[in-house]
Amino acid sequence: MTTVMFDKISCEITAFSQTEITCTLAYTKYAGSFKPKVHIYGLGYMLYDSVSDDETDIVISSWTPTEGSTEGLTEVTVTGTGYPYVSLPGFTIKVGDLEIKDFKFISSTTISFFTPR
Repeated sequence: MTTVMFDKISCEITAFSQTEITCTLAYTKYAGSFKPKVHIYGLGYMLYDSVSDDETDIVISSWTPTEGSTEGLTEVTVTGTGYPYVSLPGFTIKVGDLEIKDFKFISSTTISFFTPR
């Protein structure tokens, strides 16, 4: 079976020819630069030099609430795209200059945390 993977995310093949493979990701990719891992049935894996990188950026669409107490401990929900589905090394969230140490990945489109005191 021919397969295409981005990191650990499977890409459903929708078209296949001698020169091109088109696929759709069932799960939103998270931010970063990835080379797809392409396995062609009967031939093996494609060389990375022959496959172009795919880049995804983090995009913030909205956050709620837009205001909160200066005392902190306001729960904030941030929606957008490109969020990792688990905490990755180097992924940080900051409110002003303060780093948020405890945040939750609700989905690939939603993160929540409490503002610091």
